[in-house]
Formats: sequence, structure tokens, C-alpha cells
Amino acid sequence: MSRRYHPHKNPHKISVDALFLQERFERAYANGYDAKAKWIEFCEQLLAKGYTLELYEAQETRSKYIYITHPAHPSTRAYKVRFSNHPPNLWKQLHGDCDFFVGVSHGLITNTAMAMVAVKKYFQTKESKPNE
Repeated sequence: MSRRYHPHKNPHKISVDALFLQERFERAYANGYDAKAKWIEFCEQLLAKGYTLELYEAQETRSKYIYITHPAHPSTRAYKVRFSNHPPNLWKQLHGDCDFFVGVSHGLITNTAMAMVAVKKYFQTKESKPNE
């Protein structure tokens, strides 16, 4: 059975707020994880800066996809960041499945701090283009 790849249609995204993140951390902690997951810390930082977030969790892997928007840029397309502990599908990476990959990807290793810089740059670029 073949699957169709729909990069912009995802009915399983959920809104992310501070309470959701706290509940996810507490659930992980109860299951033996002492450290807060990097994707949770990333989301907390973005929420504190006024961004709006949605989360999609891959059903077959542990990948997390964070869709980021900002109220000051309502017409701007969401910036998509992927957190994962494995490289993405090469075809998807080459065809822009995500705007930024955190972790190991084909030919690159990136971290949360780099993702934060990329998000900031993306939305600053949109600020400098008033017609978008």
C-alpha cells in the first residue's frame, strides 16, 4: 500500500501552550526521564517570546514537528522545525519537508540554539518585507 506525501496538510497538529508542555514533561519524568526534552525547552522559549506553536508527532518514529507562527506576521507561512534522533528521509529533506532539522540530518548536525537563530532570522526577514 503506497502513501501519499502531503507536506502542507496535517490534520494531527495540536496547539502548544505552557500547560501542555508542563504535562508532557511531567509524563516523561514519571516514566524515568530526568532531563527536560530539548523540543520542550525550545517551545517554552518560543512561547515566552510571543510565538504561536503547533505540534505534530510522527506516528512511526519519535520525531516532533513544531509549526511556528507569530501574531505580528499573520500572513506569513509557518516555519517548520523537526526534532529527531535519526536522519530524515533524504527525499523529504531535499524537497523542503522542513525549514530546519534539529539533530542529525544528511551531511549536517544541528542543535536547538541553531534552530532558535533560524526562527528569529526567518521572522526578521518577514518584518523587512512589508508587502508579504
